[in-house]
Amino acid sequence: MTEPAPGAGSGPSQLSTRARRDGDHYLLNGRKRLITGAEGAAFA
Repeated sequence: MTEPAPGAGSGPSQLSTRARRDGDHYLLNGRKRLITGAEGAAFA
């Protein structure tokens, strides 16, 4: 949950980045600064 300010803190419902299905794909609308632990994640 690392969006630019003001950010979501520990409340994922406050994230402003959204995913919208577009056929067989998803379109993301928003920004993230980093994903910690992404190297070992199954999905990032």
